[in-house]
Amino acid sequence: MLWACNRFAARCQMHILRTANPFALNRAGPIGAVMFEALLAPRLLRPLFWLFAAFSLVMALLPAPPSLTTYNLGDKFEHMLAFSVLTLVARLAWPGTRIWIPVLLLSLYGALIELLQTIPALHRDADLRDWLADSVAIALGALIAQLLIYFRANRDTT
Repeated sequence: MLWACNRFAARCQMHILRTANPFALNRAGPIGAVMFEALLAPRLLRPLFWLFAAFSLVMALLPAPPSLTTYNLGDKFEHMLAFSVLTLVARLAWPGTRIWIPVLLLSLYGALIELLQTIPALHRDADLRDWLADSVAIALGALIAQLLIYFRANRDTT
């Protein structure tokens, strides 16, 4: 009886140690692992990235974009939210690429948006601070994505 209690306690302790990693969902059972891997599958994230990129371009170039619930936080917050999500999705969609490639391309994308906003017919204002906010958000998104990739790769070792 004592042997069975000790073995149960050891298994519980091992389970706690294994699930300390938030990305160790494969120990939660096959359904959790399959769902988690399916959500992070590059074949799902790549079209999602292009959808987000097109949405951000349309929202940036509309003459009078709709007022969002984040409007009270300022347009810099909206820029940072959009570009951090774009970077996170891009990094997870193409995990084998070097980290500087999506960072550079998305920074150029942000600069292109600001350049396009100088077109008088769009009635938009280009602002260097918007591009700087985009670049800071890209760096933060890349850092978060890199941590996700790291924990996902090392989930079996913890």
